[in-house]
Amino acid sequence: MDKGGFGKMGTIKNKMLLIVSLLVTIIVVVLTDVGYNEAYKNINTNIDLKLLSTLNKEAADFDSFISEKKKLIANLAKTLEKVKFDEETHLKFMKDTQEIIKIHGVFSGYFSGEYFDTSGWIPPKDFVLTKRPWYTSTINTKKPTISGPFSYKDNGKEVRYISIGQTMHKDGEFFGIVSSEIRIKEMNDKLN
Repeated sequence: MDKGGFGKMGTIKNKMLLIVSLLVTIIVVVLTDVGYNEAYKNINTNIDLKLLSTLNKEAADFDSFISEKKKLIANLAKTLEKVKFDEETHLKFMKDTQEIIKIHGVFSGYFSGEYFDTSGWIPPKDFVLTKRPWYTSTINTKKPTISGPFSYKDNGKEVRYISIGQTMHKDGEFFGIVSSEIRIKEMNDKLN
């Protein structure tokens, strides 16, 4: 029964409306997906750039921190090469340097077997200076050397540190190494 010719038209119109609705829905879904993927890419790129920027800043801060310590240990070694060789004189300059560079300790080992330490630590009888890693890793260099990380127990707690050491020479002859204990915690505190 045709109600003025609108029966078939209503069905065609409904089908057209359905097709247009489906096309609009598909376009909306595709555009949403494209927009989401683009936003996701942009967010990840921004995160990557911020992380890289932060990492570069942290690396520059760390390099600056270590470079400062290297220069001061090198200057201390030059000073100790020139001053009278005795424990009181050497410890005075070592303590001054320790305060300037704000680290846990400065210590020195000499070809003669003597050992001076600003922390007051006295080595045990079986301590062999020339076998210590901070000594052996530095002995063949003429520039400040980073060695470690090392660790030891202090009152039951593990202490992790690195050393920056420098050889010392008098009259062109090797006579010892001055080194420093830079605790990992000190580095973290400085960089955070």
